[in-house]
Parts: sequence; C-alpha cells; structure tokens
Amino acid sequence: MTPLEFGEEILRAAKGYAAEVVVVRYRLGLTRFQQSRIHQSVEQDAWWSGLRLRHGSQWATQWWSGMDRDRLRQAVDHLRTLLQHREPDPNLPPLLPARTEHALTGYHTATEEADAAQRAEWVHRVFQETPAESAYGAAHTLTMETAILNSEGLRLSWQATHAHLSVNVLTARGGAGWAECAHPDATRIHPEPVAQKARQKAERSENARDLPAGTYRVILEPLAVAELVGFIGWLGFSARSVIEGMSPFENRWGETFFHPSLHLVDMPEDSPYRAPFDAEGVPKRTFPLVEAGKPKGPVYDLRTAARLQAVSTGHAQAFFESYPYPAHLSVLPGDHTLDTLIATTEQGILVTRLHYLNVTDPRHLTLTGMTRDGTFWVEDGKIRYGLKNLRFHTSLLEAFQHISGITRERIPVGQSEMYGMPWISGGLFPAMRLERFHFPTTTQF
Repeated sequence: MTPLEFGEEILRAAKGYAAEVVVVRYRLGLTRFQQSRIHQSVEQDAWWSGLRLRHGSQWATQWWSGMDRDRLRQAVDHLRTLLQHREPDPNLPPLLPARTEHALTGYHTATEEADAAQRAEWVHRVFQETPAESAYGAAHTLTMETAILNSEGLRLSWQATHAHLSVNVLTARGGAGWAECAHPDATRIHPEPVAQKARQKAERSENARDLPAGTYRVILEPLAVAELVGFIGWLGFSARSVIEGMSPFENRWGETFFHPSLHLVDMPEDSPYRAPFDAEGVPKRTFPLVEAGKPKGPVYDLRTAARLQAVSTGHAQAFFESYPYPAHLSVLPGDHTLDTLIATTEQGILVTRLHYLNVTDPRHLTLTGMTRDGTFWVEDGKIRYGLKNLRFHTSLLEAFQHISGITRERIPVGQSEMYGMPWISGGLFPAMRLERFHFPTTTQF
C-alpha cells in the first residue's frame, strides 16, 4: 500500500467532515562507527499519519504511527469528541482546492536501494584513509514518501531521498577534524575525500593554542555558513517572526542590511534538494530573499498569509502547524576560491563548523555558539596552527555587512527532518570571509 492509498482510507473513515490528511512513510538506514569500528547498523521502515477534522472554523488534529485500522478508527472518534469542545478559529485558512500531482522531485533510485552493505562499504573506505581507532561518525540514507489529501479532492504525493556521510577524526594529541558529504543521490557520496579532509584537519589542529578573546576576521567554511544563514532565514524571513515582532526587516524591506555581494535565494526548483510543494500542498517556486544585500520580503504559509493579507509562497514546513521557513535556502556564488580567501588573509581564523547555537537577540539577529572540530589561525596567507575552540557572540546584521569574499564552489548541505518529522530539504553553500566576528570567551579544548 502507498501513502496515498492509506490516505484515501483515512478520508473514508472521516466521511462527513471537512478533513485534511498527511501520510508519511520513511525508510531509514543508519550505520554508526566509533574508534574505527562499526558499532550500530539499523534499518527502519515507519509510517506516520496525521488527520485534521474541521467543523466550520473549529478544528482538531491527531497523529499516530503505523497502519493499524483500529488506531485509525480511534483517532477519528477522538477527534469527533475534541471538535465539540474547540473554540472557533477565525484565522483557519480554507481547504486547498482539488489538484492532483505525483512527483519524484529529488528522488534517486540508488539511494533507496542503498543497504547496510553499501553503507558498510562507505565506512570501510573511511577507515582506509584514517589512522587506526581514530574515526567516528555515521552513514545514513533516507527515502521519504509523503501524501497530502483533503476532502475537497486534493491528492498529492512526493518521493524524495537523502544520503549523508559524516566523519570526525580524533587524534591522541588532541586534534579534531570534521568533514561530511550530503546529496539526494547516494552515488555522489565519496568517502575517501571526506575522510582525508577530516584526517588532515585533525592532524593540523593537534596541540591547539590559545587565542585571546576579541573581534577577528573569519573565514567560514560552507558548514559554518549554512548554520548562520539558516538562522537569518528563520528569524528574518518567516512571516511568523514578522507577526511576532521578531524580524529586523519588518517594514524595512528593500533597505540595505547586508554587504552588496550577498544574494540569498530559496531554491526548491534549482538545487539538488528540490521539492514540488510545501507541507500544506502549496506549489513551491524559486524565491529571492536577499538581492545585493537587500531583503526582499517574508515567506508565508496559508495561515500567516491570511493574517497579513498576502498569498502563501509555499513555505509551510510543519504539517497542521504554522511557522513558514525558507528550507531550501542557498547562497549564490562569488568569484573566489577557499585557497584564495586564505592566501589573501593577513590575520584571521578559519572555522570548519559551528555548534550549540542559540539566539540572544532576534531583532538584531544576534547569536551565540562555539567553533568545533577544526579551528585554525591564519597569518600571512597560510594556515599556521590549530586553535582551541572559541565561543562567539555576534550580530549577523553586523557580521554580514563586512563580507570580503565568497567562493565560487558551493556544496550541498541537507537535512532530513523538520520539527521532528521526516522532511528532506537543503541548499547550496559557499565558504565566506567576514571582516568582523566577535569572540568574547575562549575554551580549554
């Protein structure tokens, strides 16, 4: 049975009500390794179903796992009871009209067919490129089938895939290096260069030195850029953040907030991570967010569009919830290479990736977090030595005003869930040099 077929069963069980149905089937393969040994290999084939019943402007939702018909009947009975006690919702958007679409956007057979033996082969090739007992990480593949239906005749289905390999090399002298590769097509996962990059970073970061707190020039590799840009998309461009008064761009769209070299585009049609429609079934289109440093406007789902008298831009990222988000965000390329960014840096910090990010001031896009798994001091155009990790606290509004270089090369950075549900998305990210990035404290590791 397909998710679309099971969705039809759910609609029949909910006959007599206006109804929306989501059915997600996902097949996950995961192989974890530590100390250069595989220690876990699992396969999961799971179903999640969601139903929202409506009576006028009253509504109630229920989620359940599996395909058990008894659970389906229990869910419908429970929702009928809930509806009797719900207050009307004046902002409930109407059901989408009838439309049929069956998409394989972002789907690759090679990824669906990759099994435990294939993932073990990737890991074996990692071990061949790394010192004994030094490699940690995971290889995983995901196939997602999603069906969205409603009682007005909407019938949508989408299949997509995601493959990912991450490698963290740790050395006896305190070195740590991280590298990863992600793509919807498993044939694009190349373990050797990933492992080599992680190993080289680990070896180069051994015997890391202290650096005083302060404001420094930074060269951010693509994984670090993706982390920061994702927060710009979430805090700055969600119509929900506009409604809640958190977006710094509110009533100032079209003004220059960032360096003119910065162009951000939500690209569900043109990147490896493509998607035909959003979590409400609204068609997705390429959407410019920042052009030459100027934010263009927010992204909407059905509910926020109704509240702000706009039209959904196809950015719903949560089923039956409302927090629109540009989940296929990409940074358009510049004209540098990573080597030239390093070679033209008199003094600065090279950052592999960031972690433990938190928001301290959404109105100024101010974040705090730490560097991790490969932080280096650059001087006179060369990487000189590894640095102990640093905690940053900086406004992205300020930091991204001082861009001094963006690379031509971009890498896919993807994710396989949104708000706890399987939902494949991602974009393309370059490396970037920023002239001012504040590190208020240091660490001992």
